[in-house]
Amino acid sequence: MEIDMAQSPWGFLSRLAGKDKRLSLSSGETAAIADQLEDAIAADRREVLGLASSELEAFFRQLLHLSPAGGQAAARGAPSASDEAAAAFTLGQVSFAQTLASRAYQKSADDAFVDMIKSPKYEGYVRALAEQPLNGQDLAQRLKVAPETVSRRLPELREMGITDFRRSGVQLINFLTPAAKTVVEGLGLAPLPGVDGQPAEVKRAFFVLTNELPSVFQSAPGFAPKAEAAGQAA
Repeated sequence: MEIDMAQSPWGFLSRLAGKDKRLSLSSGETAAIADQLEDAIAADRREVLGLASSELEAFFRQLLHLSPAGGQAAARGAPSASDEAAAAFTLGQVSFAQTLASRAYQKSADDAFVDMIKSPKYEGYVRALAEQPLNGQDLAQRLKVAPETVSRRLPELREMGITDFRRSGVQLINFLTPAAKTVVEGLGLAPLPGVDGQPAEVKRAFFVLTNELPSVFQSAPGFAPKAEAAGQAA
């Protein structure tokens, strides 16, 4: 499959090289080049890599033409290059390599983040917490798993940045991070409702309020059968 050069994803390079005839690139422009190169490497297609190589070579030559003599000598590795120019060129190469590695790592981390949310091993936890924040005991009850299992899974989710917790008295209330909520919404994962459709926090609040009522109101009133009531009246 051939690449349409008119639709080349590297077209922005020529605009960068010709913009104000400047030699410097912003961190955002360098990151854009690194992202494009990382995508080309990830594609693992000879024609895509070949296009990246030729486009970057042409871009390099454009910048080289704009460089002062000292910079050109350093880029060519000429002995006449000053120590300062040689050091600057070396730092530029290493800096770009680091940027490329950093951007690739970030993309890898993003993929791992989404994969964990979609994993059958963790999806139930994510869906349950998408419904509402829960402590470990309620989460175990909601998922019908042992509390020990929840205690193992939650630190793994926190380490990935999918969940976090807040303290409420002696309890730890677990909740989804904003990033996780965004991914859950994007994936269309439906929140996991309670067993009977009533949130656990509502149940607890109802229980507490019920116990605070006078004893006479804590249970439904009973009514004696009519015959029994009539006998008592007689």
